[in-house]
Amino acid sequence: MPTRNKPLDTVILGYQLERGVPSQLSMASLARPASGSSIQSAIGLNRRKYSLSQLAYDATRMAVLRGEMAPGRLFSEAELAGRLGISRTPIREALQRLEKEGLLEIEPQRGFRLRVIPRTERREFFALREMLEIFVVETIANQSADELLEPLTDVVNRQQQAIRNDIEFMNLDEQFHVGLATAAELPRTASLISSLRGLLWLLGTKALQSPDRRSAVIAEHRKVLQALKRGSRVDAVEAMRRHIRNTSAALDETETPTSVPKLQRLAKRTGRGSRIQVP
Repeated sequence: MPTRNKPLDTVILGYQLERGVPSQLSMASLARPASGSSIQSAIGLNRRKYSLSQLAYDATRMAVLRGEMAPGRLFSEAELAGRLGISRTPIREALQRLEKEGLLEIEPQRGFRLRVIPRTERREFFALREMLEIFVVETIANQSADELLEPLTDVVNRQQQAIRNDIEFMNLDEQFHVGLATAAELPRTASLISSLRGLLWLLGTKALQSPDRRSAVIAEHRKVLQALKRGSRVDAVEAMRRHIRNTSAALDETETPTSVPKLQRLAKRTGRGSRIQVP
């Protein structure tokens, strides 16, 4: 479940090691660098690996994961730039990327908002994922899979260790699904799955609000890998189909008839519902 009682005190936990960002680098230190320094000097030698646009991209996704962006509310581009201590150009680049991924809607001259995903699009999303990912496991099942799947076994093990870490768990979930397509040597399919990451992040985050869902996800990932290592195409397809459908069902369980009114009441109570909580 998204953690609401902790500040966003670390810059993108799941991206730190991959992109060379120091683990001690905090959002606060970026937003309020020491006198005489800039955000670039705060990032230091890693600034080429970790761009300002990437910082804005990840900070916005963190806000979504932490439940700090009410769907449908209008947010200010200028405010996000101010809170991160960077110019609006990398903010705009990040928002355009998130819009392309289906996470946000941008209203010119007004701001941006987290999308409310209609049920028809959600059904399409899960149907498309099922078709793509079943194709992936069918392809891998026809190969000698042990060596190909070893890195993905490591991903699932790391996901187990990160079960209480919202950001890293979701990042590793992405790595698992895109990594399967990469292991199958299906670059176009990997690209298609990656292009769905905005909706995967938004819908997957909600699905993982169920207390037991994260443990179930890890178990389902392991079943897919075990079937592939045995070379069982039938079992691998069934394991992947169940995984996708279980995620869809978990999402349905989070949406009660009162969920939308509750979001609206929450936005009213905060008073500044259009503010993104970035220290």
